[in-house]
Amino acid sequence: ICIHPGKKFAYVTNYGSNTISAFSLSSDMTLTEITGSPFTLTGNPDHIATDPEGKYLYVTCNSGGITAFSIDQATGALDETPDSPFESGWGIAIDSSGSYLYTTQSGLQVRGYTIDPDTGALVYLLYDTPSANITKTRISPDDKYLYVLDEMIGINVYSIDLATGGLTAISGSPFPGEPLAYDITVHPSGSFVYLAINDTSGTPINHVRAYAVNATTGALTEISGSPYEPGSQPYGVAVDPSGSYLYTANYGSNDISGFSIDRDSGALTAIDGSPFSAGTGPGSIEIVRIPK
Repeated sequence: ICIHPGKKFAYVTNYGSNTISAFSLSSDMTLTEITGSPFTLTGNPDHIATDPEGKYLYVTCNSGGITAFSIDQATGALDETPDSPFESGWGIAIDSSGSYLYTTQSGLQVRGYTIDPDTGALVYLLYDTPSANITKTRISPDDKYLYVLDEMIGINVYSIDLATGGLTAISGSPFPGEPLAYDITVHPSGSFVYLAINDTSGTPINHVRAYAVNATTGALTEISGSPYEPGSQPYGVAVDPSGSYLYTANYGSNDISGFSIDRDSGALTAIDGSPFSAGTGPGSIEIVRIPK
């Protein structure tokens, strides 16, 4: 799921039907499906993101590359851009200037692209091959670092050259995690990184691992008290815009776990009432704050 930066629209990838559902968002969080939704694309859509201005929507597909859409700012309707789809991808992250898009390709490569501001087209920039199981990508709020999740090893961390979009692996990367890491999120302050981990291959492991970010080097150090225990099979993890709370979507237990975040240490404490009941098999989570 992806929320438009203007907080007017929500987009959901439908993996099984090769479509994207689009909804308008009201101030009371009512969802109304947009005319023309669902929108069709080629391949099984999975990850989804907009550029910071909300002009373009990018969707990675298992068998159809990266599909780019222009967004009608009045209605939220989607129109596939010329030359789309582009080369295949998996996870997806866009810097705050809207200049660069990074994705993982075939579980092996980190790929970078420049974004044409006038058309939304992607121009191939670079690639790196850090390891064999890379999936999700996230960018720090200050655009200094790209985090690439390896579901079996841990977190690959790159510094980003803001002038060129180039990537340089930082000293100590990759930083150890835990199989099977499924999702990653970065605290709005850029000071902490969190992983959602679910391993059902033997004795079930359901963890949130927390890391502090060295402000000078970008190196990661696991926080004292980590890992923390959410519900069963946390597939998605997100921090609210204020940086006060973290939530996981627990696919296996049909609920959402909530934690308060210590702003100094990044440590987590389960909040009262957690976990909270959700629909069947929640797998993604997105938090939006709409002014009243």
